[in-house]
Parts: sequence; C-alpha cells; structure tokens
Amino acid sequence: MGKKSRRTKGGAAADVSRKERLQERRQRTLDAAANLNNHQQHDDASERQCRRYFVGDRVWFGYHLSDGENPYTYRGIVHRVSEHSLGIVSLQSKLDGSNEVWDVDIESVFPDFKDVTLRFNVGDPVVCMTNRGWVPHTVSHQWAIYETPSFSDIQGPEDSVPHYKCRNMSNNGGYTHVAAPSDSDYHLIKHPTTFRFSLGRSVVFNPSLAIGLRKLEKELNASDCWVQGTVLQTDVTGRHDCYCVYECSFGSKGKSKCFITQDDDEHIAMVKFDPRERLLEAISQDCTPHHLSYLAESYSIDVSTFRDMVVDKAIKYGSYNTFIWLQESYSFDIHTVLDASGNNLLHQIAKSDRICNNQQSMLNATNLAGKIWLEILVERGDARSLDLALSFNRALSWTLSRWDYDSCKLLKESVKEKNDFIIQTIFDGYERNRNILHREKKLC
Repeated sequence: MGKKSRRTKGGAAADVSRKERLQERRQRTLDAAANLNNHQQHDDASERQCRRYFVGDRVWFGYHLSDGENPYTYRGIVHRVSEHSLGIVSLQSKLDGSNEVWDVDIESVFPDFKDVTLRFNVGDPVVCMTNRGWVPHTVSHQWAIYETPSFSDIQGPEDSVPHYKCRNMSNNGGYTHVAAPSDSDYHLIKHPTTFRFSLGRSVVFNPSLAIGLRKLEKELNASDCWVQGTVLQTDVTGRHDCYCVYECSFGSKGKSKCFITQDDDEHIAMVKFDPRERLLEAISQDCTPHHLSYLAESYSIDVSTFRDMVVDKAIKYGSYNTFIWLQESYSFDIHTVLDASGNNLLHQIAKSDRICNNQQSMLNATNLAGKIWLEILVERGDARSLDLALSFNRALSWTLSRWDYDSCKLLKESVKEKNDFIIQTIFDGYERNRNILHREKKLC
C-alpha cells in the first residue's frame, strides 16, 4: 500500500485563508486596471478639451442657445483666437452683412465638420427610427445641437451631432420630439404623401426584395419570377425593421402577406404594362443596372431603336445607373454624350434637379464655354448639390481633392462671381480641407 498523504497543518482553516488571499490579489489587480483606465480616460478628455482652433475654422458655439433658433446664429467662423475664448462671426451675421464678432468661452465651442446643407427643411414630413419603430414625424428644427449632452464630447468628424429635431405626429409613443443624430436613411427618410398604387390594386412584386413573415420568407425568396398580389395597405409605419410603403396579399385566396419597402419599379409594378414604358419609368426612378438589364432581357426590348430617348431620360433624372447599364450591356461610351454646346454627361446632369456620382476622367472636362460641370451648379444656385459634391463626408470630394489647379481656379472664380454666401461657405470649406490634404502629402 502506498503512503498516506499528509494533510497540511491548519486543515480547512488554511484552505479558507488561501482563498481569501487569492481573492484579495485578484481584487487588487482589478482595482489597478480600473485606476489605469480612469487615468487614460482623464488624459483623453483633457486632450479633447485642449483642441486648438485657428482663424478661419468653422465651428458651432453655444451662446444663448434656445430651442428652434436659426442654426446660422450659432454656427460660425473663427475670427480671433485667445487663450480662453474665441472671437466668432456667426453665419447669420455674415449673411446680413453686420459681421458682428461674438466673444465665446472656448468650452462653449466645438468644431463644425458637417455639411452646410441638409436633405429636409423645417415642416417636411419624415419617418424616423425610434424605440417604437418607424414613426411619422415632421421636421421641427435643423441642427438641434442644444440636444447634445456635452460640447466637450464633440471634437472630431466622427462624433455625432443632432441634425434634426422632429415632432412626433402619431397618436401614441409617449414622447413629443426625437433628435436624429445624422442625415441618413438609417435614422430618417422622406415620408411619402402619394403612392403609385391604391388599396385593392392588383400588382406584381419582386419576391427577393419583399419582406414577409418568417415562415414565408423562404417561399418568397425561392421564387424565380415576380409574384402577383393585391395592395392591402399603404404607408405602413410602426415596424421596427423598416418603413414599408405597401402591405400586399398573395397566394391561395390571398392568405399570405408581405411588405414592400420602396415604391419603385424594382420592388413593385403594374400587372399589365408596356415593356418599353416600364423601362423608361425604371430609368426615371434610377433603378439599378441589374433591374434595367432584367427588363431589357426578359421582355426582349431593343434599346437601340430608342437609345436617344433612354439617354435623355437618364440625364433628366440624374440616373447614372442607366449609363452604367448601357456601358456594361451595350458597350456604350458615356464620353460621347455631348450636346450642341459641348456639355458632357456631367454638365447636362448638373442642369437637372438631381446629382449623381461620376467618373474621374470627366471631372476636369469643360464645355464649349470653357466651364466645368460644377460651375453649372454654382450658376443655378444649387447649394445642396454643390454641398453633396464638395463635402468631405462623401467619397466624391476626396476624388475632387486631386483636381488640377486650373479646374479648381475655374470653380473658385465662378463662386466669387455668383456672390452667394452659402455657396461661398461650401467652397471655402472644401478649399480649406483640400489645401490641408495637399500640405500633408508634401510633408510626407
């Protein structure tokens, strides 16, 4: 038989004491980690609060803020810099010509990296994502920065700034307003006031893009063709996953139901239609190249017989998807799109009410009058489209930052000649960021 193991002196009491010491050691380790984290957070906060400002910086400032005030009164440009305060000229004072300088404590200021313009105006109907789902609202205020808990938390482009304050228009919800932290479809979308199809209308819908009950999703998505159904409801709000324009019934005796999220030809269409007219309508809605190709191939549409009509429709509605489709399916060269004045594709689209993405090779092209496409936006006074093109919050401006000097000079001269303060502010912000990028590249 082997030897019996000896029990250490102290028995159970010694085991308890050992566990207590181990627990104390773990607690000291956790406390040390917590202290280190607190120090790091304090250092990060101190670093954010010590952000430097320069003359010409665009900023937000919380001086006598009130709910619903004109955003231009608390959005401005740094005119003077001192140790604890900034001299700021509000955009409104620049607009009215007074150029009054406000002396603002630096703790009441944070940098303005956002677009100058927004998609929606005060009074526009929207649908907002809330904790009660997608609910109808009306835009009450733009740039509701007074909803921000602390200005010191906003120091970089990635930090959230309330873009809208919207009033709840539903009969329930338990709240009156909601703040939208960005101007994106993730937080709010346009609330349609008209719908292409009325209640009881027979339609066909794309099963791959429809949203159904879980037990029906496999059945819908497995279908290779469009499904015929009937419109049961329009303007479907309150869902948590998305806003839907239609609820449709389909299948045996109409017992199955699904939801349609977009009121365009790619999602839902008439049962009886003229293929060519349907294609043109899809172009006006800027449907995807895949859908346009589907229509042309499924209904044997000979696009060559009315290609000029297709191009004119695409230009009118700013459908760059159409030109991608023409390139991919018909080897169409978009550089050949020129009118009698030498305006290329981008020049012509700039004359429409919509703006689109574009190709690098067309950015510097001038028409017969020697103007680039962005100059047309300036001449039209289309501040929103110009803001979309020049904003460094979007990919296009990063491409435009590589512009040659002559193109940038042409735009600068057009902006000066237009003498529109908002357009000038948009261009100044772009030019400032562009110069910083070029300076950084030289330093590297």
